[in-house]
Amino acid sequence: MLRFLKWKIFIIPVGLKMKFDTDKKKFLLEKSRTFCMVPWITIHTKPVGDAMPCCIANPEFIVGTSHKQSLMEIVNSPLMNRLRLDMLNERESKPCVSCYKHEDEGIHTFRNTVNKEYGQYFTESLKDTKPDGSLKNFKMRYFDIRFDNICNFKCRTCSPEYSSQWEQENRKQGIPIHFEKGTNKPEFIQGVLDQVDNMECVYFAGGEPLITEEHYLILEELLRKNKKDTELRYNTNLSNLKFKDKNIIELWRQFNKPVQVYASIDHYGDRANYIRHGTIKWSNVESNLIELSEESSVDLHFQTVMSIFNSLTLDDFFRYLREIGVHGKKKKLSHPIFMMYNPRFLTSQILPKKLKDLTILRIKKLAYEMEQSQFHKHSVPKVKEIENWIYAFDLWFKQKSKFREEIERLDKLRGESFENTFPELAGLLSDEKQNIFTATK
Repeated sequence: MLRFLKWKIFIIPVGLKMKFDTDKKKFLLEKSRTFCMVPWITIHTKPVGDAMPCCIANPEFIVGTSHKQSLMEIVNSPLMNRLRLDMLNERESKPCVSCYKHEDEGIHTFRNTVNKEYGQYFTESLKDTKPDGSLKNFKMRYFDIRFDNICNFKCRTCSPEYSSQWEQENRKQGIPIHFEKGTNKPEFIQGVLDQVDNMECVYFAGGEPLITEEHYLILEELLRKNKKDTELRYNTNLSNLKFKDKNIIELWRQFNKPVQVYASIDHYGDRANYIRHGTIKWSNVESNLIELSEESSVDLHFQTVMSIFNSLTLDDFFRYLREIGVHGKKKKLSHPIFMMYNPRFLTSQILPKKLKDLTILRIKKLAYEMEQSQFHKHSVPKVKEIENWIYAFDLWFKQKSKFREEIERLDKLRGESFENTFPELAGLLSDEKQNIFTATK
């Protein structure tokens, strides 16, 4: 349940001739529980067209669709207008529950970051806000538009909404698709292109951005308008550095700041292909990793998802990256580990207790090794947090049937073998072998 604060604060007459004094600005940007610059400087669209205030907003809070509306129709939709007014008047909002929860737990949030990085536009943004919460002059400072779910992978930890390969596979199997596939309205795309002059940070994710047509459209428009100081950020599977006649490294070299590339890779070799199906030629991905680690126009980082598949062998994966020279090329390397939450039958929480114990032992070892190396401090696994999370729920007996059913289904469909790929986890497939885990119900 949301907690609506009862203590009195100033009620802001939005967007008017009023001048915002320093104290009020400082309160909203630094002390307010609800205020966030997001609705004034960005909008997020998912690969299937659903629009949200940002990528971590409550997924049920859909403010529009890029398939049927223009950019400004979404920005000034009734829900977005209401959100801005609620934020200004210290009213908690349903789309923002993730930030509220994390901040209650002492975790730094996207809201904290955005208010700090874009607070300089506070006065300008508020002056452009009308009494109904709509904006007279929206300026997209932060770009996070996902134009399509096109992807050459179908990761086991993903979904059809973010992967065209997953979507096609499910359609062939007669599995219902819970979204309406469409194309972006031309007025929406043009509206985004018209915002290029305002963009300070452009974040590309997917689907897979490096094989998405609109991604190159935005890059080339940035270059055409000489916006070479724009910060570029990517989440990519790094399977392709060339698309049609485009060479992404040649494009990146034309920008003034190093491009921040976050590789979405959870393991190497056959294990990588099993988790993120599509990594058939691991040697190609390895070659791309090595090339980018040596490229001066790129800052290469990683974002690894911890799931049931790699919980016991994350330290092996990190050791491998060190052996091929990708880890250790620079100081303060960023390689955070994110815990997978859904689907629950693939999370580390379903492991029997003995395997959870072993996971924590190996994570502790990995954390120690990272502390002794050149990793940025925020990348070193917070062992206590991982330990608390893994042991928070004992899901094996509740989820084992669904786990086995889905493993068997996809193994047969994709010609893969969980047992051969993850021999250390093979016992999970059979109750007859459960004695090796000494799991208790």
